[in-house]
Amino acid sequence: MEEYGINGIIKELEDLKQRLKQNPQIIQDTQLLTKLMELSRDCYLETVIKQNMNNPQEMEEKLNEFGYFLKNLQQDFVKTLEFASRITKDEKIDKLYRKWAQKNISDLIDKLRDEGSNVAKKKSLKEDFDKVIFRLMELTRLGKRSEVFYGIYRIFVARNEEIPKVLCEPFKPIYSDEIFKVMIFSFLSGIMEKGGEKYGGGEEDRAESGGEGESE
Repeated sequence: MEEYGINGIIKELEDLKQRLKQNPQIIQDTQLLTKLMELSRDCYLETVIKQNMNNPQEMEEKLNEFGYFLKNLQQDFVKTLEFASRITKDEKIDKLYRKWAQKNISDLIDKLRDEGSNVAKKKSLKEDFDKVIFRLMELTRLGKRSEVFYGIYRIFVARNEEIPKVLCEPFKPIYSDEIFKVMIFSFLSGIMEKGGEKYGGGEEDRAESGGEGESE
């Protein structure tokens, strides 16, 4: 049990993942989720706590590490469910995918904000977004997904930059209009935060918004 750790869990999960690819219907087997629960609870957490009763700092580090592992595991699990839903066209699997995708929203919002910050670090992309950022916010407010996607996509293509995968997530139909808006606003706010308090958009943006520099 001691040498099992996270690497052992990853090995077990990779095995389950391969089995799922060979037979997507396996996701309906409750033993799969039971297996995941047993791996996280019995094979690691209890061991970490018992072995570090007299070393709180070590316990905190290992539990924190495991927390990040579980977060990544959940994201990977959602991707696997999406794959299974797409190729099986099974209603129960699709329902399961939607359920877990909704639980993943908080992490996606954080990732989108971070991606916005990354964009702001690239001068050419930052300048392009500055020109239209309020226009994108208005289109987002109106729920015009295709126009928002095209506006963002055009900027990345014009600069020969690959559009980040996480930025495609808000446009999936499983998310409501309100969730879509929150996600896109998070991405755009990440860009604006890097602009400082004097951020006011570009000339094209101000012209389209009638000269107003409001971000709401």
